[in-house]
Amino acid sequence: MKVVLIGISLSTCSHYAFALDVNVAYLKLAQDAITATPIYLRPHSDSGIAGAELSIEDSNGAGKFLGHQYTLSSVRETSQDALVSRAKSLNQSGTKLYLVDSDAATLKRVQAALPSETLIFNVNSAHQALRTEACLANVLHTSPSYRMLSDAIAQWLRYKKLTKVLLITGSTEQDLEMADNVRASIKRLGLKIIADKPWTFDADLRRSTAKEIPLFTQYKNYDAVWVVDMHNVFGQYLPFNTWLPRPVVGTHGLRADNWHKAIEQWAAIQLQHRFFEQSDRFMNAHDYSAWVAIRALNAAVTQTNSVEPHLIHEHLLSSTFEFGAYKGRKLSFRPWSGQLRQPIPLAHPSALVASAPLDGYLHPFNDLDTLGADKQDSKCDLTD
Repeated sequence: MKVVLIGISLSTCSHYAFALDVNVAYLKLAQDAITATPIYLRPHSDSGIAGAELSIEDSNGAGKFLGHQYTLSSVRETSQDALVSRAKSLNQSGTKLYLVDSDAATLKRVQAALPSETLIFNVNSAHQALRTEACLANVLHTSPSYRMLSDAIAQWLRYKKLTKVLLITGSTEQDLEMADNVRASIKRLGLKIIADKPWTFDADLRRSTAKEIPLFTQYKNYDAVWVVDMHNVFGQYLPFNTWLPRPVVGTHGLRADNWHKAIEQWAAIQLQHRFFEQSDRFMNAHDYSAWVAIRALNAAVTQTNSVEPHLIHEHLLSSTFEFGAYKGRKLSFRPWSGQLRQPIPLAHPSALVASAPLDGYLHPFNDLDTLGADKQDSKCDLTD
């Protein structure tokens, strides 16, 4: 018994000899919802940051046994200039680890303003070019790309043999980019667009849905309606109002995202409960992107016993690194683009329908790489 106790004591002391302070900054660009978005569909003001706060708490729960203390500094600004200025100030104070919750342009500015010896997690922007062309050396992406989301839906349509698609797209910059990725996914999976229609109405659909939507969707022989409306201007009115009684997928109806409140398998119900107790609401995909970024960081710090960004970055991109995050399988980062490999849930508002990649979609190395830009689709290689 004495030998065992001495062994435990020495082991404990060795861990505490490597006590670490892990300081993380959360940089959020706060943007007002567009006027046409109904109030009840606007995002929560704490979306994203609430997930980061929970993940810090989770990390400290395990970290206290190793002498690792995690802290989070939250910054919320309404302009790019102000956010970049705050990022510089935090860096001068010694912060080297960042979660950036912004659009792609702001992310690029923040990355350019910070030294290369920092590590940044993109927890918001789905901009495809960040993964295929921009190749930001010290940036990892826990937010899924537009292409990952559109590939997930296209796989489901192909699996269900719903091959003829009526595509309806909004007019915002995000709508147009997402629509381009939808078209690419449709081509990749061998589906067919029977009509590609931009949404041009500015009428109040709350009063005219039953009249306008059937007329707008009056086409023959489509199997599904794919709607792209990133700001909830019109998409919510399409389900159950189309000319033909067909499933609606995309930003409304059957959605693809990296999290959903109905996920309870793989012990995820524990995460759901912890988040609800903290925030008095359900965890959304934005929250999960932030939560999983710190979860990955925590795993890397624990395994390397270091807070040096270059060591953590190298470890996160290594072929041996993987970690659990309540999705039924281990997650890892693509070494060429820094994108987090992860299953993509497909769900309607009240229930989980499936999880992509679906059975039968194969890949030579990792079936999660059937979602989004594979190595040959990207100009990036962050391991160079």
